[in-house]
Amino acid sequence: MLVLLAALSLSAPHAIFPVAGGGPDLAWGRTSGPILGDASPRRAVPANYLLNRTLRACWRVPGRACVLGLAREAADETRIPEDRARALIAIAVAEIGAGDRHAASATLRAALAQVPDIEEEHTRGAVLGEIAGALAEIGDLGSAPEMARQTEKAWSIGWALVSIAKAQAEAGAIASALDVARGIGREQERSAALVPVAKAQAEAGNIRGAKATARDIQNVGSRDWAVSLIAIAQAEDGDIDGAMETARDIWEEDRLAWALSRMAAALAWSGDLDTALAMAAEVRNPSERASAMIAVAAAQAEVGRRDAARETFAAAARIASKLRDDWRRDSALSAIAVAQAGAGYIDLAREVFDGLLAAAREVEDERARAWDMWDMAKAQADAGWFDAARATALGIGDEELRSNALRHVAEAQAKAGAIDGALATLREIEDERARDGILLFVVEARASTGDIDGAMRTTRDIETAHIRAEALAAIAAMLD
Repeated sequence: MLVLLAALSLSAPHAIFPVAGGGPDLAWGRTSGPILGDASPRRAVPANYLLNRTLRACWRVPGRACVLGLAREAADETRIPEDRARALIAIAVAEIGAGDRHAASATLRAALAQVPDIEEEHTRGAVLGEIAGALAEIGDLGSAPEMARQTEKAWSIGWALVSIAKAQAEAGAIASALDVARGIGREQERSAALVPVAKAQAEAGNIRGAKATARDIQNVGSRDWAVSLIAIAQAEDGDIDGAMETARDIWEEDRLAWALSRMAAALAWSGDLDTALAMAAEVRNPSERASAMIAVAAAQAEVGRRDAARETFAAAARIASKLRDDWRRDSALSAIAVAQAGAGYIDLAREVFDGLLAAAREVEDERARAWDMWDMAKAQADAGWFDAARATALGIGDEELRSNALRHVAEAQAKAGAIDGALATLREIEDERARDGILLFVVEARASTGDIDGAMRTTRDIETAHIRAEALAAIAAMLD
């Protein structure tokens, strides 16, 4: 911090320094308005520290180190333990990416120190899982389980260890994840922990080990889930015969339909379109059959079989339109429209979207109508139809759902690189934390394209300290 302040004093004669007391009540100056304009009153936020003069100060020392220093300061401002822990995890991930395992270890231990102060057990377990995944990347497999045993009561430790086993399995530390899962006392949690381990084993090519893990699962639903994931991994690897043999061990009919649907999709994207279509047609659950046909149609369009794709989309739409459950029907039709838009069938997608939107507006119950339009806005955003999605979202009567839909639209715009559109959508959102979450996506989008200056300037408008820390960590990950 002293190095940074010294650098600032040399290069920024008007920089504002914190007043006595520090913390979130720092006296920050502002030399220009926020990048979003003055759409709503906002308290003063760190300003000079993110202006060009501060960037020049950062560039006088190693860029990543300086920006990570700013991220740590933001993390230190955070008073909520789970938020501070997640900010520290983001910083550690950047340190891991830079190859600084020693710094990452220290940062993650600081994150672990926040865990005992997290009051809600589900959140505590989720944070432990996130820390465990990052620790696994640097070879520390014992610290997170040990913290769980120190902080959790008998009735909550199982779910904390489920999160840890899942995170370790996803990080590739499968043997440790298996040990953690098998050490869980209660059957329900143990079964839940073994599912992601079996999935990781299958995706790593260890089908025999994955099946052995699945056999250890006593809960029937969890075992079916694990077997389904193994079969899908085999299909994605091209072993269709093996996948079909594995799928025979799935007991529950709807779970089997789900697995077969995804196996058909894997076949389609591998190029075996005719076999994929035949498999999709045999899926008994109509909702899953429609899902499989959507994937086949998209794959057909990808390789230039445009007429066949149009026919398959039409077949999927016929199935979807006959679904009795309103939510399943509308979700399936929305998925079809999104896939059609992505494949270039704009006329077909517009027809489906227009029909769904017209139907939603006719719903008499206000809350149900709001939910239908929320689904529509998200689907339109997923299809890349941002103007339409924004208009649909603004038409939602329920304030909470309208804000949520607008957030989804803005996030989709940011991820697609439509930064100006994302910022315009963001101005319609009143919830400060939601706005800051969208700005995080804007920062990541700008940094990923090399616009570090723009990314740094965007962080200036993030008022939530832990989100600002995550944004700065994302920038640091892009720096040398």
